[in-house]
Formats: sequence, structure tokens, C-alpha cells
Amino acid sequence: MSAAATPDWQNFWAPIFGLLAGLATSIALYRDYLVIKKTKLEIEKLKSELKKAPDEAWLNPMVLQKTVGLFEKIIVQSDFRFSAALKALFLCFLIMGAAVGHVWQKSQIYEMEKIVQERKTRLENIQNSNIELSNTLSQLQQSQKQNRINTNSHH
Repeated sequence: MSAAATPDWQNFWAPIFGLLAGLATSIALYRDYLVIKKTKLEIEKLKSELKKAPDEAWLNPMVLQKTVGLFEKIIVQSDFRFSAALKALFLCFLIMGAAVGHVWQKSQIYEMEKIVQERKTRLENIQNSNIELSNTLSQLQQSQKQNRINTNSHH
């Protein structure tokens, strides 16, 4: 099937790619939201433990270990969230670029086919004109020969 005859429904992939990219971004952001929510719950739990016995809590190795672990987790999660967002953004741009490139190539193919069709029509017109002019030339040459023969026969 030629590009000129390509139905519009075959170009539906571009918006679908965009939707998939948006969906991937949404999933990454929702996953990050859940991780942040879990970390906040752990921080609240640690705060409540510290409020029960603030002086003794800091001496407890388990509380110190949890506190250090939470701080490390927060640092890692912030880096992770940033990298996940960058990955999602890169994926969006990649899919969007592929979709835009696909649509652009389809339009270029369509334009090229239009140009080829116009040039074919022009070539046919020129060939027909060439045939007509060739016939006219041969008729004029025939009449000129007849005139020479007639002129020579009278002398």
C-alpha cells in the first residue's frame, strides 16, 4: 500500500507511544510516592519511640542503628528518585522522538509520492506534446517536399 493511500488509522501509533511514555512516568512517580510514604511512616515510628524515653533512646544501639539506617535510606531514595525521574524523562523523549520521526517520515514519503506523480503526469504531457510536434514536423516536411517537387516539375 502506498503512502498516499495510507489511511489515517495507521498513524495511531504516535499518540499510543506518547501515552505509554506518560504511563511509564506515572508509574515511576507513583512508586517513588509509595517509597516516600513508607519512609515517612518509619520516621514517625522512630519519633514516637524517641518521645517515650528521649534520654535512654539515644543510648539504645537499636534506635541509633534505625536512625542511621533511615538517614542512609533517605539519601539513597533521593538519589534513586532523581535517577528514576531522569530515566522516565529520557524514555518519554525517546518514545516521543520515535513517534515524531515516524510521522515526519510518513509525511515525507507522502510528499515525495505527490512529486513523483506530478512529474509522471508532466512527463506524459511532454511526451504527448512531443508526439504531436513530431507529427506536425513530418507533415510540414512532407508538404515542403511536395512543394519542391511541384516547383521542380514546373521548371
